[in-house]
Amino acid sequence: MIPDFEIPISYVTDTGREVSCSIELFNGEMNYAETNTKAVEFIAAQNWEGVGQRIYDEAVKRDAAGDFAPFFGAAQDVIFAGADEYILPGDGGVGSDTDCTGELH
Repeated sequence: MIPDFEIPISYVTDTGREVSCSIELFNGEMNYAETNTKAVEFIAAQNWEGVGQRIYDEAVKRDAAGDFAPFFGAAQDVIFAGADEYILPGDGGVGSDTDCTGELH
């Protein structure tokens, strides 16, 4: 599958390790027809500079609080922050894939 949008993720862990990966987003589909192009268009219009470090910083807070899979929850919240419900109805209507491992330390 070819992603509709790819977000480059890079951050430095608290141990100084530099991590680079990406998160790919796909328009929702039903019966081979795209159902939610507005969500990916909204995401593509955002400024993604520094997003990896923002995700990492949020993930470290969640990890300290004992959250399960803190990186991926933080990524979801940071990426979709500011998106209105009409853009992301129900489950969001957006598929995703990533080569990020969620490394924190």
